[in-house]
Amino acid sequence: MTDQLRKVAVLVNALDSESAKVLLGQMSTDQARKVRETLKKMGKIDPQEQLAVLQNFSEEQKTATQKKATTSKGFSVEEEFQQSDFSALQKTLSSDYLPTNPL
Repeated sequence: MTDQLRKVAVLVNALDSESAKVLLGQMSTDQARKVRETLKKMGKIDPQEQLAVLQNFSEEQKTATQKKATTSKGFSVEEEFQQSDFSALQKTLSSDYLPTNPL
């Protein structure tokens, strides 16, 4: 299992079921299968690892959104990830909430 695959699996695990399905649906069939297999093999995910992955994802999304906004006037999926989504993510990160595996 690659480090990147593990991070994706941790991210998918942290999402609610509907969001996880949407994210997995945007992947190729092979990629989604690999993520699901990785999740099954991982067992319990360390809360600190999950927090680190979510924080890293949040920062990457902010950077990607900023870059996209400065390079294109077109509407994109990245621009839909608004501040409210980051606020909800931060609320989850700051609580004792640890989601269960949606798969």
